[in-house]
Amino acid sequence: MDKKEVYMEGDNNFAEFLHSRRKEKGMTQSELADKLGISNKAVSKWETGESMPDTSLLVPLSGILGVTIDELLKGYTAGGQETVSAREEEPVRGNAALRVAATVTYCVIAVCGLTAFLIVGFTVGWNPYWVIIADAVMSGGIIGTAFPLFDKVRNAKKVSAGENPYSEGISGIIMTACTIAFITAGAVSGLWHPLWIIMVSGGVVSATIAAVGELYAHKNAAGKDK
Repeated sequence: MDKKEVYMEGDNNFAEFLHSRRKEKGMTQSELADKLGISNKAVSKWETGESMPDTSLLVPLSGILGVTIDELLKGYTAGGQETVSAREEEPVRGNAALRVAATVTYCVIAVCGLTAFLIVGFTVGWNPYWVIIADAVMSGGIIGTAFPLFDKVRNAKKVSAGENPYSEGISGIIMTACTIAFITAGAVSGLWHPLWIIMVSGGVVSATIAAVGELYAHKNAAGKDK
């Protein structure tokens, strides 16, 4: 059977179930990883829902956690759906609200950008005001990156896994904002050459934030493993 088919039924609850069972067994991610002969980074990705274990690891993993393979994949024990509780319903609704808000905001930006481009284009001229469309599209990218930063469920899982839930998103936002500034200033002034410093500065700031976030993640993970 294809591995994707095996996981299809329980992949929504697997990450939460794995995290809770590991905690109940009093194991750190590193300890569980050592028992399975894998890296603790792999366990971290399982618990944040970024990936699933190979089928060859299901038997030893279920044995370590004291559950059956079926329970492991479904995300709950025979006694009941432990990870699907009433207290989880509110975060789910909150996540849906975030997605709706992000979509509505993106649509508003797109409509405003297109409207502004057409008005300016027909009244003043099209060049260099094509940059309005480019800015609107990239602003939508910022929205798509920013809204997940307010996802409490996602952030809690990242922190629990010893990862920084904000650094990657913030770095992306800064880099996109610098790109918008570079393209806008370059298109309007025509001074593309000296303005490349904006992109370099954005890259340096983004890399610094990412590095600090990685250090935080390692420190947090080390603290949990003690």
